Amino acid sequence: LAASIISDTDINPNRSNPVREKIAETAQPEAIGRGASLLELMQKLPLEATFPDSQGSAERAATEKAVFKRIHSAIEICVKKQGEIRYTRREKFDKTLDNLIDLRDRFSQRAYLYNADIRGPEDYLLGFYSHERYGLAIDFMQWVEGRHLPDLALGDRLIAQYMLRLCIPGKGLITEREDPETVYYEILSDVFGKDEIIVLKEDSREFVFCLGALKPLGVMAEPFSPLRGVPVILSILGSIWNAQKSGSSTNMNKILKTVHSVQPSDLRKIIDILLQNNFIHVTANGDLSVSRDLYSQTLFDLYAIMPQGLSGDENGSLISGGNSVHLKTISRGVSECLKSSMDMSIATLLEDNNQEQL
Repeated sequence: LAASIISDTDINPNRSNPVREKIAETAQPEAIGRGASLLELMQKLPLEATFPDSQGSAERAATEKAVFKRIHSAIEICVKKQGEIRYTRREKFDKTLDNLIDLRDRFSQRAYLYNADIRGPEDYLLGFYSHERYGLAIDFMQWVEGRHLPDLALGDRLIAQYMLRLCIPGKGLITEREDPETVYYEILSDVFGKDEIIVLKEDSREFVFCLGALKPLGVMAEPFSPLRGVPVILSILGSIWNAQKSGSSTNMNKILKTVHSVQPSDLRKIIDILLQNNFIHVTANGDLSVSRDLYSQTLFDLYAIMPQGLSGDENGSLISGGNSVHLKTISRGVSECLKSSMDMSIATLLEDNNQEQL
């Protein structure tokens, strides 16, 4: 994950230095994010978290209390590790801990609770320090905690790491010659260890991916699809099967590169469906492999497990092992069969239903 708002990957290289400086002044390097959602910190904060009107005040109070306890827990973890901080990093660590304590002591003025702003794989905001407020993504913290259950202690340390990361001061502490990423890593590794830094980075990437790495730009009605995503699930299953037959391995990243008609969010759903129904399994190496004899499985077996709403090239063709399998004819036949079976007026159905209820 990008760590600094003033990194080259986050800001167009053609921007002038004054613009860079203005952004750095308003949204300091403590922000965790990339892209437009990160740059908008220069002008405004993201939308604050809202709660249902019926129990909004109670839920907000409970959430704030839970976050406050997390901050206090993070301070306790850091204090216990204070004696293990290397001498060369002691000053930076002490200032970071002071910021964390300030966040606790001035919670109502400093804490800004919001839901993570995720617009794409390179456009997200998971936390920040800006306008003298610490932006804490409550959905991200809840997700990290749930992801590592029942290991509550690990969840506590990861969330503490996330909070400490946001409290590392950029101004007046990190010099121009120092790489901010290196400074962050050194301080956090002294407290939490290298392995848990990797775990939180992986959690962050997975969180961005799961919440819609490629969100649609607008809400559009899906066209009627009689095969309910069968073409795209066949493409994915075929990619796994072909890799297995050739003696090579495959995973989700490789599938995304070969099956261009599927979005990452849909791929995750399809992989989960295939795993739950024992069509595929995960190998000891973390790769995907076919579990069933596909010669004994019918297209209907696949169709029966498919939920509504999966996208893909419904009218395209599937290339499997060099053989072109066109689904247009099957799709047309299914449509005609459904049309014939459903050739009854809605009013008649409603009238029959009313009679049954009498």
